[in-house]
Amino acid sequence: MFDTIFKTNLDFKFITKAKFAKIKNDYKWQIIQIIKSYDWRKNHLLYATTFTPLNFKNEYENKLDKSKKILIFGDYRKLKAYYHFLKSKKYKVYLFKN
Repeated sequence: MFDTIFKTNLDFKFITKAKFAKIKNDYKWQIIQIIKSYDWRKNHLLYATTFTPLNFKNEYENKLDKSKKILIFGDYRKLKAYYHFLKSKKYKVYLFKN
């Protein structure tokens, strides 16, 4: 039982705060943010591609580039489903972790 609890984060690739400073201006990376529309003004990153949870599956193919590594910025515990979805579509995906 305890093995399954502690193995949950082993399936994910994380980027820490220290590496994020280097990544945010790198052309090899694409940073995405999935936030609700009413949170957009106070939580939006200027250099990130923003999706709302409702339009993500309709717009990800048009806005994301498979040749770049993708960092999903936000609370990683809430964004794991998006990580698995993009991973299943053969994107190189990472989660941001404080």
